Amino acid sequence: MNISNELKKDIGERAKENFPLSPYTSFKTGGKGKIVVFPVNKIEIEKIFSLCEKYKEKILILGKGTNVLISDYGFDGVIISTLFLNKIRKEKSSVICECGVLISHLLSFCIKNNLGGIEFLSGIPGTIGGAVVSNAGLKKKWIGEKVEWVEVYDKEGKKLKILERAKIKFSYRESNLENKFVMNVCLKLEEKKKEKIIEEIRNFMNERRKKQPLGEKSAGSIFKNPEGYYAGKIIEECGLKGFCIGDACISKKHANFIINKGKAKSSDIYKVMEVIEEKVKDKFGIELVPEIKIIGKF
Repeated sequence: MNISNELKKDIGERAKENFPLSPYTSFKTGGKGKIVVFPVNKIEIEKIFSLCEKYKEKILILGKGTNVLISDYGFDGVIISTLFLNKIRKEKSSVICECGVLISHLLSFCIKNNLGGIEFLSGIPGTIGGAVVSNAGLKKKWIGEKVEWVEVYDKEGKKLKILERAKIKFSYRESNLENKFVMNVCLKLEEKKKEKIIEEIRNFMNERRKKQPLGEKSAGSIFKNPEGYYAGKIIEECGLKGFCIGDACISKKHANFIINKGKAKSSDIYKVMEVIEEKVKDKFGIELVPEIKIIGKF
């Protein structure tokens, strides 16, 4: 037996070998995954982690793929896709979501149930799991402020467990959940009239449309804002708007976005990032830190 056979025994056709990853990323780039699994419940999650430990396999968690750049060589390990982990329910004024719930679906659920407080997430294309791990949001508003608890996989106990808010640390675009698998998230929201929620969502979306190239093949903001600066502004001041390597181009609308114009490879996007880092370092003495995750060999 090997890990692939064992996964197929437990998960069936939802365990796939040599599986193309580019359709599962917002850049639409990247190579193949050695093994990709699409679990549907907690039992399967615990089984996958147990087998990965048994066979000493590397693990990559992949939601909607909106905040990653995966190497053209792919990923030599087990990729856990959260796309089928998408249940959501209401408990009083809290919402409990599985990690694969799309932010857009969560907002629709909130509208139907008259729950507000996370309208600022409008326009962010990822999943709730990725949003919590990376503490998604705006400059001064982020999802971590709404988290009551998360359910994570505990490697030592080899099972899922609840992690209360007091044990979770959130900061700008970061959390101490970075290397953990988040199964469920509980968000504390507030009762709000449906019309007010819709109005606020519309306002946030209008602001994003004015400033960001929504609808393009991109991964959102590429670099974190350095303290006291906006990454997009200093990249623009380096004269890099519209700069391309192949089909990987810096957006003319917002310089902190890289767009795949059609046939860009991950290596092209990575090279554009290197040019940005070099130019910003030379002009401002600032070392930009990627906001997206770089996966694999470059």
